[in-house]
Amino acid sequence: MKQTQRRKRDAWLYIISVVLILASVAMIGYAIWTKWVSPPDIDEFEEVFSAAGFDRRENFFTVLVVGIDAASNSTDTIMLAAFDIDGKKLSIMSIPRDTITNVSRRVKKINASYSSNGKDIKALYDEVESVTGVRPDKYVLVTVDGFADIIDALGGVEFDVPIDMIYSDPTQNLEINIKKGYQKLNGHDAMGLMRYRATYADGDIGRIKMQQAFVGAVMDKMMTASTIPKIPELAEIILENVETDL
Repeated sequence: MKQTQRRKRDAWLYIISVVLILASVAMIGYAIWTKWVSPPDIDEFEEVFSAAGFDRRENFFTVLVVGIDAASNSTDTIMLAAFDIDGKKLSIMSIPRDTITNVSRRVKKINASYSSNGKDIKALYDEVESVTGVRPDKYVLVTVDGFADIIDALGGVEFDVPIDMIYSDPTQNLEINIKKGYQKLNGHDAMGLMRYRATYADGDIGRIKMQQAFVGAVMDKMMTASTIPKIPELAEIILENVETDL
């Protein structure tokens, strides 16, 4: 029962952390490409590449962006982002949290690497490099706490809610009351939309489809011209919910 409950909790935590990760990556790229900040100093990595006989392109670097489960400190969402500053291109590769790595510890899944030795980001670097061949230049750790604030800062997100969502669970301090139909969702209702799972005809499959559709709607909203004046507020929210060496 506990394992089933954890899986259900992980599903919405994953989607929420993906939204925050993509928002963080978008803010990093925007700040660098508009020259708000300088690209990270990665001279130390140049020596490693040279010693290995590789040439490294200028103005190209990688950032490991991960979503943290606060209860266990496991990195349950792992993405490797590559920034091509000159070409203004961004590529993101997801690494499944259950990827098995060749390590000596008992739990060999990659999402246990950060927490197994007391929040060890270098251990996570090592295991990401072992499965991708790329050692990240920098990192960003993201918590899920700023999700509702980001939705509110965007002025809400328009979304076609597929079904009526009515649910109450005082033990989780959870109250959901969202009607079916196209509407603008604020941060509180967006969180409810992500967590709701009571009456989908196809169970969690239906919820996952809805969550993915909402992620798309959030990213569409972030890419609109109306979001540009809100970038400082969004950046502040994101910075309050990340740890980074950038």
